Amino acid sequence: MYLFRAANCTYYTRICLPKSLKVRGFPFDIKVSLLTKSRSIAVKRNFDVAIVLRKLIDTVSVNVQVDDFKLLVNQTIDSIRASFDGVGSAGVQVLPVRSSPQVVAPTVSNTPLFLLVDAQAQFIASTTKEQISLVSIKRLK
Repeated sequence: MYLFRAANCTYYTRICLPKSLKVRGFPFDIKVSLLTKSRSIAVKRNFDVAIVLRKLIDTVSVNVQVDDFKLLVNQTIDSIRASFDGVGSAGVQVLPVRSSPQVVAPTVSNTPLFLLVDAQAQFIASTTKEQISLVSIKRLK
């Protein structure tokens, strides 16, 4: 069991299943998204997820089939995620993975936040403070 961060910076819990289950056709591991990019939140959620999933894995009997186990894991993960506060890093609202898709139309304002010329001038000014050559500044312009 461990906490890892994927390439998209989202944290996951990964729990490898015992060899006795893998021989019976169970997956090698269970990966659960913790729905956050904040390490401090991920550590707390990792404890919650890992404890519940470890107990679930320990209770698997000989009669349990792979499909039933996967369904049980998914239901367990959904119930754990429901206990998350729903707020990820930097106050960004996080939606559950298995929720019904909701289409939210972004609001677009016709007034630009800044002009491209102003942004270019600010960029050139910031690069001149980095003491780059005059040739490079001319190329940027």
